[in-house]
Amino acid sequence: MLRDYLKLHFSKLSKLEFEDISLTESNFTACNIDKEHTTTSYFKQIAPKWHRLSTAHSHKMSPLIIVVCGNALRASKFNTEAKTFKGKDARSIKLFARHMKIDDQIKLLRENVIHFAVGTPERIRSLILQDALSLEHTRAFVIDWNWRDVKLKRLIDIREARASLMNLLKDCVIPACKKHHVKIGLF
Repeated sequence: MLRDYLKLHFSKLSKLEFEDISLTESNFTACNIDKEHTTTSYFKQIAPKWHRLSTAHSHKMSPLIIVVCGNALRASKFNTEAKTFKGKDARSIKLFARHMKIDDQIKLLRENVIHFAVGTPERIRSLILQDALSLEHTRAFVIDWNWRDVKLKRLIDIREARASLMNLLKDCVIPACKKHHVKIGLF
């Protein structure tokens, strides 16, 4: 499904250029396309040993799980929904423009170990391009695929959000999938 959107969005790339951003089944973790899972059950499926992983995680600037949402309000709500899964000891961060200035987010990411991050495509991409956020130790990059806004549009249906997401995938996430074995999930 995501691969079809990539192919459509980047249709003007040459065959060779498109091969660089092509994804295979091995680049994906479990997907919740059928909406069978709650937030907690989905994350338990993609990170069944979360407590052990989060306790052992010591890498700054590289959360174990990054979730991308269509807007700041949804990202904030998603972070709240994932609270049960994350547990009381896991540190999370919200990465979007409304929450705090990018310089403050950069400082937090560089000075702290973060386990779970949730944000918007453009802010996540900006932080990666400024070397403040790394996907080197990230296990899963989850796209909030099924959620719909009041107009019943998904993240992928909103032109500006889709363009930001596609650029984030092309410039940052897909190379990390190939280099660091990050898995993409669709929730």
